[in-house]
Amino acid sequence: MIRVQRAAEPAEFDAKVRQKGKAALKELIGSTEAPRRPGPRREKLTDRIEDIPSGALPPFWVQALPELRAAYRDICAYLGMYIDPATGLATVDHRHCPFMAHELHRQGRLRPADRESTR
Repeated sequence: MIRVQRAAEPAEFDAKVRQKGKAALKELIGSTEAPRRPGPRREKLTDRIEDIPSGALPPFWVQALPELRAAYRDICAYLGMYIDPATGLATVDHRHCPFMAHELHRQGRLRPADRESTR
């Protein structure tokens, strides 16, 4: 396993991932607090964020992948291994808790010990 040091959050992460993700979660539970956005409204799936299936979450992470790959030098901290850009999947699909799905420290970009220290 490759030791991975926590990298700084990408500069645009909050706007590209976190805020859009939080808004999508509100839409998926039918909250009237969900901000308006272009396009059709997402269909309500459930009453609680915790019950949203991970596959229903929009893939906002794709927008942050170039910065994350650069910050972690193509090392997946979830697996602790190098992922060659030519052959590796462009994913951070380690969504375990829908209400935290758009938080950097919940996406497997940190070693388990580091994840504990960020809670």
